[in-house]
Amino acid sequence: VFNTEESKAQCTVDLSKDLDLDSGKYLVFNYTDNTFVGICEDSFDVKLKAAESKIFAVRKLTDIPQIVSTSRHISQGALEIEDVYYGDNTLSISAELISNVPYTITLYVPDGFKPEKDMVKVKKNIYTKTVTSADGGKTHIKCQFN
Repeated sequence: VFNTEESKAQCTVDLSKDLDLDSGKYLVFNYTDNTFVGICEDSFDVKLKAAESKIFAVRKLTDIPQIVSTSRHISQGALEIEDVYYGDNTLSISAELISNVPYTITLYVPDGFKPEKDMVKVKKNIYTKTVTSADGGKTHIKCQFN
């Protein structure tokens, strides 16, 4: 979302009209500010300073733990994530990592799932997991739940 004006602006992003998304509930994450906006059904509001832009990840809400954001690139996982699978109470992620660069995955964890100790609670239903690969390349990341 861009503000090309020399003054503050506020706008509403309509999920259907602006992003051509089907009706439903979506998780919205502000990548620029590294904050979870919330679960949105129709739209979400954005406040921008003069000449400011913000990048958002918008993902359809599911009933299992899911990725909301990643720290590597503005594409929010499209660049580095090769595979994501959920089974046996584990979210398994295969990602192409850069050697010795910390990589953080932000997850939405629905009520009823309890993350294991290696995840950090940021706020209700939002957790992060950070990994570092000494060698880089394809890395398998497991996020387990009880």
